[in-house]
Amino acid sequence: MRLQLWLAVYAALLLGAIAFLGLSHEPFQVAAQTTRSGTAVVFFPERTGPRIEVVHRRPVWGMGDTSGDMKIFRGETPQKMKTVPIYGPFGYAVPPVPPGATRQFRMYGVYSDGVTHGPGPVIRFSILTWPAWEEQAKFVDFQFPNTWGGLSGEHRDAYSNAVANPKDGMHAYMYTFIPQEGRGWKAVKWQYAEIQTLDVY
Repeated sequence: MRLQLWLAVYAALLLGAIAFLGLSHEPFQVAAQTTRSGTAVVFFPERTGPRIEVVHRRPVWGMGDTSGDMKIFRGETPQKMKTVPIYGPFGYAVPPVPPGATRQFRMYGVYSDGVTHGPGPVIRFSILTWPAWEEQAKFVDFQFPNTWGGLSGEHRDAYSNAVANPKDGMHAYMYTFIPQEGRGWKAVKWQYAEIQTLDVY
């Protein structure tokens, strides 16, 4: 009976360690008990929400391109972050969608802004035609929360909303702006930004 109890406790500790180390994407509800007959019982976790896997990361600002890093972008009018387009922001090394998964895209950013109420900055990809490379009013917008701070280095990091089906297109220009609903000093300074490809199960 004592051996069975120790095995149950060991199994519970092992599952808890797996969750703590991030080897599982799902929260664990682990418990163990011994019945009157001496049988050890371990309750294994049940899925409590969708499982999300980051399968690709594409840096687009603040890594390998220091020409515009830390520049301050002001106002509600979208401003081009780079003078050249981003090649295939939702393609290239992005892997195929595996069976049973739903593909989504989101962004991760390190930034500061002057917005104190309402939504924070947006990063917008303006999809280009091919082969003319003309903007066609097809946008993919990623909305970030406001930092409730300033532009003197009060950086935070955050994720944007997720987009299920970005518009087709080979390349895109990247813009940023503060939405009209944002209140405060409408300016943003990006330190780093990347596109993350997600598989949701």
